[in-house]
Amino acid sequence: DFRSDSEDGEAARGLISGLDAAGVRALPVLGAPGDGAAEDREYPARPVDHAPFAVNVLCTRPERIAELARRGGGRLFGGRYSVGLWFWDGDQLPPGLADRFDLVEEVWAPSAWSATAIQSLATVPVHVIPLPVVPGPAAFRTRAELGLPETQFLFTTRLDHATGFERQNPVAAIEAFRRTFRPGEGAGLVVDCRGSASATADHARLVQAAAGHPDIELLDRENLDAHAATLTSLCDSYVTLHRATAFAVGAAEAMWFAKPVIATGYSGNLEYMDAGNAHLVEHRLVQVGPGNDPYPPTGSWAEPDVDHAGRLMREVFERRDDARALGERAARDIREGHSAEAAAQALRERVDAIRATGRARRGIDPVAEHPRLLSALPMRLAQGPAATAPSGARGQLRRAVLRAMQPFTAYQASVNHDLVAALAELSRDVAESRDDTAAEWADILAAARREGARATGRDDAVEEIKRILTLETDRGVYLALSEMRQRHLLIGPQPSEAPAEKALSPFELRVFSQNGEDGVIAEILR
Repeated sequence: DFRSDSEDGEAARGLISGLDAAGVRALPVLGAPGDGAAEDREYPARPVDHAPFAVNVLCTRPERIAELARRGGGRLFGGRYSVGLWFWDGDQLPPGLADRFDLVEEVWAPSAWSATAIQSLATVPVHVIPLPVVPGPAAFRTRAELGLPETQFLFTTRLDHATGFERQNPVAAIEAFRRTFRPGEGAGLVVDCRGSASATADHARLVQAAAGHPDIELLDRENLDAHAATLTSLCDSYVTLHRATAFAVGAAEAMWFAKPVIATGYSGNLEYMDAGNAHLVEHRLVQVGPGNDPYPPTGSWAEPDVDHAGRLMREVFERRDDARALGERAARDIREGHSAEAAAQALRERVDAIRATGRARRGIDPVAEHPRLLSALPMRLAQGPAATAPSGARGQLRRAVLRAMQPFTAYQASVNHDLVAALAELSRDVAESRDDTAAEWADILAAARREGARATGRDDAVEEIKRILTLETDRGVYLALSEMRQRHLLIGPQPSEAPAEKALSPFELRVFSQNGEDGVIAEILR
């Protein structure tokens, strides 16, 4: 989900930021082709075949992990210690997902509330891991670029059709706004929608709920090249009247942007929210009921009080200074408790514990040290051909010929033995080279992520990273880039300027661009 603009995708990218901050070498790999993962944005990652590390962290929901295992198979799961980063948004895990625990050695949950639900069926350890909240760079910088009104006080709520319409409860946010604000009063509501093409009936309900109020706009992200965090940063307040959530990444990002948040006071968002940093909406617990798969009908979730939510929206709209102060407290709390650096220690401790004591499940076939054909060769050579020896004169003639050929067959057997040994050694060398290459790619992608963060706001930042990752070049160039990345800040802001003391000289820039990447390495270092 690294390239998905869903909350799961945001969480996966945040996890990588936390591992980077923890100094843990991490190689993002994409799921197997056809696994259903969305491609909403660019993100530097490698194919699933390039995943040689001993520990997997599978950033996908439990209901999708079986398909990932079917397509990835032994390439991804064999002999590795697999961790599932599971976002489960219900208070019960359905029995039909119990077999998903057979695919992982442990589960990470983003909140204690979600962990409790997962533990109800878990056959492996479940750990609560603080999720880093790291909004991506904004694709747009002004409301005008998104076609949004510049002067309105804008509320926003988010809907991902792929993760449960009733659970996210967007109609309640629309209804709260309709009851509270008359047309033209100066307030607006933007519903940030994702995945409407695959949920036409539910989306039609959303359109109908918003119809007739000119200050409610449905923004379909499928028709707009904008990341979710972009819209959140451009609005004035974030609303989520969810019935249940494992974490609510969107609300956490809004707090990071110092936006006042109005949220149902129930479930995983209370991992980082309280009455001091958010407006919590009153609610009552009701039964989930049928027709809300994958959540069990016997489970419970919240029914938020729409009138209370409307009163809180009115308060945020009219008392701007208080709302601004609330947002500032929220930003301080979320950045202290859920920044990449804050999560780094917990991630490092958990990864160190896995390295020290973690064992892959015996029932999963280990990754073969050699290709299967090579592993079978010694036995085949020892057995020889499976022919039946003839009897009589033909048999005697055959034995005589074989005795005459014995010096040659013995020599051939020794050659075969040496060839198998050489192939086995070559196979080990290839495996070691693969591991070394993967480690180097992990370092390169980490450097690319850092460069992308430094270049936030530059229109060509993503394209620059894409160009670097698609270049076929000598490994030494990238190693040189890695060694020199700490010095790039010393170089003057314009290439025509004289370099500062200790900066790279034009000669050095040419040295690091000698394989045809003129401008790419130089620009990154510059």
